[in-house]
Amino acid sequence: MALNPTNEDLIFILLAILLPPIVPLLLKGVGADLVVNLLLTIFGFYILGIVHALWLVYQKIKANTWWRSNRVMQ
Repeated sequence: MALNPTNEDLIFILLAILLPPIVPLLLKGVGADLVVNLLLTIFGFYILGIVHALWLVYQKIKANTWWRSNRVMQ
């Protein structure tokens, strides 16, 4: 199954690179993912925060692609 990112997803990818903690805040709200990303960004020299934010965006794209493909089949 191919991933089909939307324009919104591309904006999230750009935000993940520029400001990693914004992505979990927008996708998940205030919670564990935000705290983890803040800690990774601060103590992981920024790169680990980017990786975590991109992982969250990937999970969102994967879930949306799965939902759209199953929705069309029904």
